[in-house]
Amino acid sequence: MKNLAIKYILLTLLAIATILNVSFFFYIKNSTHYLNIQVYHLKNDVETEKHNLSIQKAEFNKKYNINNLQELAKNRLNLKFSSVDQIVDFDDIISK
Repeated sequence: MKNLAIKYILLTLLAIATILNVSFFFYIKNSTHYLNIQVYHLKNDVETEKHNLSIQKAEFNKKYNINNLQELAKNRLNLKFSSVDQIVDFDDIISK
């Protein structure tokens, strides 16, 4: 009788331990699955932001191209740009 009670207690403890292990590993499996989904969404977000950034860079380069800026300054603001011939050293200025 005493031996049979020990077997039932041991069997009950093993069943509880098995249920706890299965529950723990199920939790781990679901957590990693959720994290994998988050990684997938973050990768997509990063790719979308890279694409948007490249578009913004292209628009910036188009808008602020030196030729476009010179043309804008010349046509709209009536500015004239200096040429390399106009640049002199300080020694030349002092000697004059």
